[in-house]
Amino acid sequence: MKIHENLAQVLNKMSNTLAHRLLAGDYDKAFDEFKLIKTTDQKGMVVVKNIKDKKVNLKVGRFLSKLYEIKGREAEQFLEEYMSYQPKAYVPNKHIEIVEGEDLIKWYHNSKYGSSFNSCSAYSNKPEAFYRILADNPKQVKLLGYFKNNDYGDKKLHGRCLLWYLDDGNIFMDRIYTGSSLVRKEIREYCSHNNFLIRTHDESTRFNYLDDISNNYFIITEDGTIDRDLVVTLENVPKKLYASPYLDSITYFNHVTGRLSKYPPESTKNLYRLQVYGGVGEYYNVEKEHIYRIENLNTNRYYKTTNNNNEDVFMFTGLILVKDDKKYEITSYNNTTIIAKNIEDDTKTEFSLEDFGYKYKTDD
Repeated sequence: MKIHENLAQVLNKMSNTLAHRLLAGDYDKAFDEFKLIKTTDQKGMVVVKNIKDKKVNLKVGRFLSKLYEIKGREAEQFLEEYMSYQPKAYVPNKHIEIVEGEDLIKWYHNSKYGSSFNSCSAYSNKPEAFYRILADNPKQVKLLGYFKNNDYGDKKLHGRCLLWYLDDGNIFMDRIYTGSSLVRKEIREYCSHNNFLIRTHDESTRFNYLDDISNNYFIITEDGTIDRDLVVTLENVPKKLYASPYLDSITYFNHVTGRLSKYPPESTKNLYRLQVYGGVGEYYNVEKEHIYRIENLNTNRYYKTTNNNNEDVFMFTGLILVKDDKKYEITSYNNTTIIAKNIEDDTKTEFSLEDFGYKYKTDD
């Protein structure tokens, strides 16, 4: 019989002798009908999974009687101490909401934040196209947000994480972004209560571009902490991948099949890794061993002449532009010239910035 981590934490706090014996696997009776036992927020109860993988709620006294020769007072003493360390009953959190689609993009915007926390994927003037891979697949990915109104009554975001709806039917809670330990705790409690799969930690996952075994986190499941692959197949696959938000956990993407996974598949054909430093606007082509990125993302000097207010726009290799009903992909550029290849026949042509309605900013 395996003791779940959440029950082990309770038993370790207890001084009762039976608690120590349970942890050590020291029983009076041979009993092999239980595979797993865990604690619950229902007072005086435990949850067991039997050999048929069926979950059963049991009173602590009844559970103990199946393993030990104990008298009534011994069971009462165990129960009293056990209940003092049991998790508190879960209260639905009124600050947590799950959004999708266009609302997902909306809450990535810096202006929506109510507290300072670092996220390379947050944006103020980045094109919404960077987030389309998330927004266009609401059945496979949503955003869980922790919201509060400020003193002016404006709704603000104090924490967020992505929720991935995996091919196997599980829901996975991705890395939490927040500046508040309390918000992080409440998001994790919400996800645990709803039996989501959870990352063991929220630190960034750093990697070398050719290092396949780099997702150095484990998954907290209902049955304990394990290492496992996470796979989700996107319903709406981008026809052309030229930018993506930084993905923390499920990073390997086949842009033909739409398959996203924690670990790389055997074949690198059509495979990208959507996890390059700099966050939004970069991705790594595993097959070609090449990084595609938006150059000078935070100091962009280009704007669209058709914008009356001359707002900054982003120029980058891989951007698709249209001229005379033909599509061109930018391969290089400078402050006067764009080199782009025709999507249909791969022929390269030199254009001026003005040919596509762009202009380079000066300090004038």
